[in-house]
Amino acid sequence: MTDHHEFLAEVYLCTKPSSSVYDCEFCQEYRTGGSQWGRRLAEVDLKRFTEICDQPGIDCGEVAKEIWQSIIQVAEDAYDRSSACSFTSFPAYEYTGIVNISDNNRNVIFRTADVPELPPSMFETHTEEDLWTELKEICLDADGDCDCIAIPHNPNWASGNKFVLDYPEDMSLEEQAEWAAFRAQMEPLIEIYQHKGDSECKNGFEGTEHDPLCDFEKLWPEFEDCGEGTGMIGYTSMGCRSRYDYL
Repeated sequence: MTDHHEFLAEVYLCTKPSSSVYDCEFCQEYRTGGSQWGRRLAEVDLKRFTEICDQPGIDCGEVAKEIWQSIIQVAEDAYDRSSACSFTSFPAYEYTGIVNISDNNRNVIFRTADVPELPPSMFETHTEEDLWTELKEICLDADGDCDCIAIPHNPNWASGNKFVLDYPEDMSLEEQAEWAAFRAQMEPLIEIYQHKGDSECKNGFEGTEHDPLCDFEKLWPEFEDCGEGTGMIGYTSMGCRSRYDYL
């Protein structure tokens, strides 16, 4: 279960009838499928929903901690620790990153139930580099058995933004190599398939050969090529596609 970390509290408070904000206009719109939530997720400067979190008696940070603990328990309850070992589950969440209205999300998977009290979200770590650094500090380098990886999610919606090599101008080649190795450590996998299309391969990019096996069930068969650069609005059919977003 990889719920979007950023709005664990808001979704819970809007769907729990005993919540003091359950009947507010904002929560009613959410429960009827209102589009405001989707628009907020696409904003460049992602923030908590003040309509909920700034209300008297509401502490969204504490509520998020409670929901995170329940996710850990759900993973534990699903884990078959018998000799049959028929199912293995992991505590996990989705980091909701947005770059140029394009997908920059990661699914963070923990190896054991020894996890941070509340792992980093987009609110605290605004880039994937910040996310990896924080996870290293509070998980990999912490006392105990905490271990985790981040899996890039829906790169086919990223318009090249998910894997851009944007090193600071004053970073030496050796420092770039160290940073690339750190990235490989934190993100050894990429999500290939889900219902929003696949990120395995795609034909039609300049300078690439045609592969007939890449024409199967593609999202947005007609597209603009981002070329060597990055584009915008990758969440929509209007955004350009990058060959670097396909594995």
